[in-house]
Amino acid sequence: AYCGATGTTLQRDCVMPISRGGRYTVDNVVPACAACNASK
Repeated sequence: AYCGATGTTLQRDCVMPISRGGRYTVDNVVPACAACNASK
């Protein structure tokens, strides 16, 4: 995860949100912990 979390289930986080025209592509998706993903 980009926050450095270890030992937790990771989620897909889009750098450019889908709601703003982002896509589920390799260069737009990064691993994130649930807390970081929900805080956006």
